[in-house]
Formats: sequence, structure tokens, C-alpha cells
Amino acid sequence: MSHHGVLIRQIAEFGKIKTFADVTYTNIAEFDGFLRRTIQSQPVLYKRHNTFKSYIVDAINRGLCKSNPYIKFFFIYEQL
Repeated sequence: MSHHGVLIRQIAEFGKIKTFADVTYTNIAEFDGFLRRTIQSQPVLYKRHNTFKSYIVDAINRGLCKSNPYIKFFFIYEQL
């Protein structure tokens, strides 16, 4: 549960994603940049994106979100 709490706090700190309407490819890419500045571990960074993606899929299934921007977004491993 703490992992989910950290993700929610990071989304709030990022500030550009407040509703599911704000979940766009551009905002996901910018959120990735925000996370890369604050997280030093590639596996943790991947897990944050994976958890966020699962929230979006659940929102789509519930009719709260129209599309999944993660379909076009690809996580890239980099040397930190």
C-alpha cells in the first residue's frame, strides 16, 4: 500500500494530472521526466509507471477514462 501512496503523492507533486482528462501522452511523458529527476532506481521507476498504467486501465473499464496514453508510451531504460 505504501507504494500506491507514494505514486499518488508524486502525481500530486507533479501537478499537471488532476483528473483522468489530464492523462494524455504529453503529460505522461512529462511525468516520466519528473520521476526520472526524483527516482534513482530503474526498477522503481518502471514500477511507478506500471502501477499508474493499471489505474488508467481500471478507469477505462469503469468508464471514467476514454483512452490509454500508455499504448503509445514506451518506458526506456537508461543508465542512471
